[in-house]
Amino acid sequence: MRNPLKLFIKLSVIIILATAFFRFPADAQAPSLPPRDQKTLVISMSKSFQPFTFINTEDKPAGLFADIWKLWAEKTGTRIEFLPSTWNESIENLKTGSADIHSGLAVTPEREQRMIFSQAFYENSFYLFFHLKHGKVTLVEELSGQKVGVVHNSSQEEYLRKNYPDIEIVVFESTEKAILSARDGNVRAVADSYLSTSSDIQRLGLSGEFESGKEILYTKTFHAGVIKENTELLSLVNKGFDAISKNELAEIEKRWIPDPEKRYFKPDIKKVRLTSEEEAWIRSHNTVRVGIPPAFPPLRIYTQDGISGFIVDYLNLLSEKTGIHFQLVPMSFGGGDSKLQSGEIDMFQTFNIPRRLAFSIFTKPFTEFKTIIITRNDAPFMDSISTLKNKRVAIIKGLGVYKEVLNPYTDIEKIEMNSMEDMFKAISESKVYATLSAPLFAGYLMRNYPNLKIAGVAPNVLSK
Repeated sequence: MRNPLKLFIKLSVIIILATAFFRFPADAQAPSLPPRDQKTLVISMSKSFQPFTFINTEDKPAGLFADIWKLWAEKTGTRIEFLPSTWNESIENLKTGSADIHSGLAVTPEREQRMIFSQAFYENSFYLFFHLKHGKVTLVEELSGQKVGVVHNSSQEEYLRKNYPDIEIVVFESTEKAILSARDGNVRAVADSYLSTSSDIQRLGLSGEFESGKEILYTKTFHAGVIKENTELLSLVNKGFDAISKNELAEIEKRWIPDPEKRYFKPDIKKVRLTSEEEAWIRSHNTVRVGIPPAFPPLRIYTQDGISGFIVDYLNLLSEKTGIHFQLVPMSFGGGDSKLQSGEIDMFQTFNIPRRLAFSIFTKPFTEFKTIIITRNDAPFMDSISTLKNKRVAIIKGLGVYKEVLNPYTDIEKIEMNSMEDMFKAISESKVYATLSAPLFAGYLMRNYPNLKIAGVAPNVLSK
């Protein structure tokens, strides 16, 4: 399986894994708009999506996304102008050719039919909002058979229609009109972005009359959108976003989101910025099956509570940063190659052995270490594997890397064992003379065997 997702992963694993009202230049008002030339890109934006995109009191395009696009224009040396309209029209503008780029929207299956999307540059959560005089709403399921207001052609409209068909959807031109309808009792609730809806409620002077539900309906990343065929433009968009640092985005966000708790770009932000190709890959491969061999502490530790250890912690961290769900698939030592080729798993942590290149690809190594020789304390120190001539050396049954390393040494007797614990115990009890290991593994187990030592460092044959 060819995997385009590289993701900054540092694990040593195998991956197989519409009609325009008016246009505004970015720095001018509508009356002074010069004629558009071929070097000017038109950015379609909603005129009422505060604090992201809107028309301010000076009749100029403004907002968090607008400022990001102004910085993008500086980074790319591209002239831009904004085309404000209703939310539905902001999407239709691309279809009709009135605009080149959408300023920022969520990816949905319906939109993917005619648009392609940039890397994510922001994230927002969507909630239910309700008027207190009509009673609180705790869960979305409580709205079965009732009316919920959404903006036409929005991601929340698509989400509710797909997941809650028993809810009666009422579409509006803007969030403001949906809020006023909820105030008047015409719809029971409004489903929309938390930041934009809260901003509209406050602007309308209704802060004391509305509340949001306690549960998040869903969270979506925001992307620039272009017509599907325009891959060259999408490449330019992504290059511009690549040139904008997180610190620059955080500074823009501060101007529009005063409350630090509500900001996306926090100092401890966990998710990495992905390319559009990576985002698309994750949407179609949200679950990745990871082969997990038997216990090999501290890489893998099996307990009554499940599987833990270095590898699992690494996968959990990657999941937080990318949104990928990793499904752990137990397997035997040596079972990874066959399961990978049969499609039973997508990846597993292993050593970079050349013969595997015929059916797999590797990430960058997640760790490197010296190959060490473990013996009893009464054994002499040694500086190479050849000093184990005519000795009994423990290896793990099914773990091919041991055989590959030791096969050239025909005068070494290889004794197969079921686990690393068994090997160290056998050395401690003088049943075998030595084994090969690495500081990461040996240091973990030698705490239980005070009569063992590191007798020497061998050539770096188990380095990856």
